[in-house]
Amino acid sequence: MTVTTPIRVLVVDDEILNNELIQFQVQAIGYQVVGCAYDGVTAVKLTDVTHPDIVVMDLRMWDPVTKQDDLTAGLKAAEEIQQLCPTPIVLLTAHESADLIRQASQVGIGAYLIKPASNAELHRAISISRARFQDLTEVRRLNQELRAQNADLDAFVAMVAHGIQQRIGVSIGYAEFLEMNFAELTQDQIEMHLKEMMRAGQALSQAVNELLFFARIRRSEKPAMVPLDTAQIVRNVQERLELSAQTRQATYTLPAEWPLALGYAPWVEEIWMNYLSNGIKYGGNPPRLTLGAKTQADGKVRFWVSDNGPGLTATEQARLFQPFSRLNPDKEEGHGLGLVIVRRIAEKLGGHAGVESTPGQGSTFFFTLPGAVADT
Repeated sequence: MTVTTPIRVLVVDDEILNNELIQFQVQAIGYQVVGCAYDGVTAVKLTDVTHPDIVVMDLRMWDPVTKQDDLTAGLKAAEEIQQLCPTPIVLLTAHESADLIRQASQVGIGAYLIKPASNAELHRAISISRARFQDLTEVRRLNQELRAQNADLDAFVAMVAHGIQQRIGVSIGYAEFLEMNFAELTQDQIEMHLKEMMRAGQALSQAVNELLFFARIRRSEKPAMVPLDTAQIVRNVQERLELSAQTRQATYTLPAEWPLALGYAPWVEEIWMNYLSNGIKYGGNPPRLTLGAKTQADGKVRFWVSDNGPGLTATEQARLFQPFSRLNPDKEEGHGLGLVIVRRIAEKLGGHAGVESTPGQGSTFFFTLPGAVADT
């Protein structure tokens, strides 16, 4: 048996008889009165305390602060309510005007009624106001999300532009030096400068690849989630990082078995790629990386990479996954776009990503994915 919770209504009117009449109407159409107020100031406080589903409020009311009749008390209270505890509102007024409709819309009032209103009119106005409030809430959420994305992109453009300019500048600088001093340089010196140019070019290529991958993730919907072969994914990443791991003499410790999780293998491989490559770059000397996974109480699988690096302060940890900060912005290398990509991937796949660290004791970078039930 399904029990329907009645809509909870706060009634606001400074005329006692009108207030009681509206309460009677609210109850007659099957709603619940959670409180009543006789002025806008009290209405704001009661809305914050009782959290009603709808506020039915008079436009013209006595102001307890100024001790005067306020022709727009309901509008003022509605504006404060939307700022403090956004709630659907039906405005009651004795007269209709285009200016009133405009002002009511500006402060987020979803419907208005000319007094006296019938039960049917009140019921309809409440339904309309609640529906418009839901639409407005969704629009506000989308606008907030869009503003956050635009802020991300602004920061991203600045970071990428700086990185590209820096790497191009390095390449041009070495090329000009070689052109002017080629005859005086030894073969070893020439090879050294060419290697530095190659490093700058490779770093530039990596930045462009990260940019393209990030753009694809932003545009993509959530992909089909399938059980992952984590062991194979990790082997793929180790092969991709074989040269850098050998150069830094990095070693891995892996679990004998991996819990089964759901995800999209190409994206999850990029998470491991970012975590392991960062561990090789910023781990100890030489890097010692420990990989692991465990199914949590909530059913999600937590994967991690622990390193033997210098560790991170609380401030550094807070900045790591922020778009698009680097711990060492003046250096060519640093935790930047890669960790933002990790966070976006994990969130799109139904999990999250983060870091745990103590200065002097290394860092553990982790991400979670929905767990999967193995076939029997």
